[in-house]
Amino acid sequence: MHLNATSCFMTTKYRITKDETIISQLTSEEKRRVERNRDILKRHIDVFLYLGRQGLALRGHKECGGRGGRDVNESNFIELLKLQAKYDGLLNDHLNPQSANRFYLSSKIQNDFIESISKEITDTIANEMKGAKLFAIIADSTIGHTKVDEFSMCLRYVLKNGQIAERFISFQQLED
Repeated sequence: MHLNATSCFMTTKYRITKDETIISQLTSEEKRRVERNRDILKRHIDVFLYLGRQGLALRGHKECGGRGGRDVNESNFIELLKLQAKYDGLLNDHLNPQSANRFYLSSKIQNDFIESISKEITDTIANEMKGAKLFAIIADSTIGHTKVDEFSMCLRYVLKNGQIAERFISFQQLED
C-alpha cells in the first residue's frame, strides 16, 4: 500500500509539473473552443459589415430556410456565409446542418448583431463630432409607396482635418 501511495504521488507530481492534469486539459479545451467561437464571430461580423456597406438586406421577405429538400434562397447573410464556407473549413464545419456547433444564425442573433454594430457606429460618430466646431442636422420626411410617412436624419459636420463628414443617423416611421 505504501508503495502504491508513493507511486501515485510521484505520478501526480509529474503530471502537475508537466501541466497534464485534467483541469489543465479542460482549461486548454475551453480556450480552444472560445478561440474557435471568436474566429466564427469574426467571419459573421465581416459578412454583416459587407452587407451594410453595400446597402443589402440581411434577410428577405420569402426565406425558406432550406426546408423542403430543394435548393432555396436563404437570407443574404446565410447565403454569403455559405459562399465563404466553400473556401473556409472552419466555417464549413460550423454551417454543417448536422453540427452541434451551428449557432449565431437565427434572426434574433442577427438582430443582436445589428444592434451591437449600430451602437459601435453611433459611438464612433459621437466621438468624431466631439471635435467638430460646426455641424448641421439634416431632417426630412417622405411618404413612400406604402403610404407610410418615414423620417430620416443625418448629421453633417467638419472634422478636425477640415474634411466634411455626413453621417446617416436614423430612419423611422412617423406615427403622426
